Amino acid sequence: MLFFKKGESTFSGKDEQLFQKHFNVTTCNQEGAKGLQLGFFLIRQFFFLFKNIWKTDYVFIWFGDFHAFFPVLFARLFNKKSYLIIGGSDAVHIPSLNYGVYDHPVRGYITKIAIRNAHCLLPVDKSLLVTLYELVPNIRGEKVVIPIGYKATQWKKDHPKERFVLCVSHFMSWTRIKIKGLDFLMEVARRMPNEKFVLFRDMNNSKHLLNAPDNVEILSGRFTLDQLAYYYSRAKVYTQFSLTEGFPSVICEAMLSECIPVVSSAGGMPEIVGDLGYVMKDRDVDTAVKMVQMALDTEDEKIGKAAREKIKTYYTPEIRAERLLEVLSE
Repeated sequence: MLFFKKGESTFSGKDEQLFQKHFNVTTCNQEGAKGLQLGFFLIRQFFFLFKNIWKTDYVFIWFGDFHAFFPVLFARLFNKKSYLIIGGSDAVHIPSLNYGVYDHPVRGYITKIAIRNAHCLLPVDKSLLVTLYELVPNIRGEKVVIPIGYKATQWKKDHPKERFVLCVSHFMSWTRIKIKGLDFLMEVARRMPNEKFVLFRDMNNSKHLLNAPDNVEILSGRFTLDQLAYYYSRAKVYTQFSLTEGFPSVICEAMLSECIPVVSSAGGMPEIVGDLGYVMKDRDVDTAVKMVQMALDTEDEKIGKAAREKIKTYYTPEIRAERLLEVLSE
C-alpha cells in the first residue's frame, strides 16, 4: 500500500498503523509543503509514485488537496485502487471567508480531478457528501461513509463535574475564529456574565483577536492529551458553534467524558449528539444562551453517561478498522 497524508495527525496515524499490520505500507507525507516547497514536493511525489506504483495494490490518501492529484492519477493509469478520505475543507467552500480548498482556482481544480477519479471516497460523515456533490459533479467512484473511532479508555469522567462551559479549538486567524464559531461563543458568554467559560487551545498567539469577556478563561500553550482529558472530565457542558464541520473529534471526546454537548447543526454534529444534548438549528445567540443555561442547570447525570455510552458503542477504533479492511477487500 502507498499511504499519502498531509501532515501528521492522530487519525491518519491510526489508519497508517492499522494498515501496517496487514500490508507493506510506504508513506509519503506532504507536511509543511507550501509555496515553492509545494512545487518541490509534487515533483518528489511524482517520482515516488513512478518508483513505487508498480509494486502496490492500494493507494490510500488522507484528504482531498494538492497531494491527492498524482496518487489518484497514477492509480487510474496503472489500474490500481485508490481510496480518498473526505474530511472537511475538501467538501466545503465559503467564499465570504475564503475557506476551503476550492477558494484557490488551481488547488480546487486539481482537487476536483482527484475526487472525481478516485476508486472510492471515504467521507468521515454523510453530511459531507451533500456539499461534495454540489462542488464536484460527476464523481465516478464508490462512496462509503466511515466515521472516526475513539478510545473510551482515553477519554472518561474521573473528576466531579464543575459548573463551567468548555470549548476546545485551534485558531491563528480571524477566518479560523469565524469558521469555528468562536466569535459566536464569545457573544454567548457575554450574555451569561455569571457563568464560567473555558477555551482550550494549543497556540499562544492571536488571543487578542477574540475580544473575550471577563468570564472566559483562555488556556493557551502546548498541552498533553492528559491535560486536555482533565478539563473534559471536569466540564459539565461542552459547546461547538462551528459554521462547518466534518466529524469533529472534540464532540466525541467530550461526550466520552460525560459532558453535555451544545452544538450548531454543522456537519456530523447533529447525528453525533442526537437527543443527548442540544443542537441549535438556527444560528441565534438567544437560542444558544437558553440551551447552554439548560445544560448547566441539568442535574440528571444519566445524560452524560448515555452520551458516553453512545460514542463508546458506535464510534470505536475497532469498528473503523473493520470497515476499512472490509472496503479494501471488496
